[in-house]
Amino acid sequence: MAKILLVTPDATLRQAIRLFLFPDHDVFSLAHLGGADAGHLDAQDLWIIGAAATLPEREGFSELIRGLEKRRGPVIWLEEEGVPCPVKGGRIFPLKMPLHRESFHATLKGLLPGADSTAGKGAFPVAPAAAEEKSAPKGPKGSSRRPRDEANPIDLVEVVDPGEPGEKGSKESR
Repeated sequence: MAKILLVTPDATLRQAIRLFLFPDHDVFSLAHLGGADAGHLDAQDLWIIGAAATLPEREGFSELIRGLEKRRGPVIWLEEEGVPCPVKGGRIFPLKMPLHRESFHATLKGLLPGADSTAGKGAFPVAPAAAEEKSAPKGPKGSSRRPRDEANPIDLVEVVDPGEPGEKGSKESR
């Protein structure tokens, strides 16, 4: 079980990555890095840093940059357009957003021992193009409902035959 530090201001992305890594890895996730969190930095096997966390207007910007400069272990950099990685080096492994399950899992497998067991079977953000391919076929007017099969309609009505007076009716399905 690897210890992973995840720093990204996007709460949805943090939760998705935590669920993706859940049973196999211990994930410590933060929206920003503050001075109180500095004790957790050296104990982590891998860092996953979102580019938005390194913007100068974000809280904890300077602590995060100093941590990245001192970091000797691997760092997965979640690239976003217009936000370059502030630190260069062979230990930085960039992944373009939106993340794809296969590329993220392959990167983890290469950086962490034991990452190829069951990681990647949980929830994970899927790129919008891939999500559209897997979605239900579109019905008329772009709705996401499946078109009804007119040949085999579903009938939810039961027919009750009245029997002799005083006798209970027998139910029969159509």
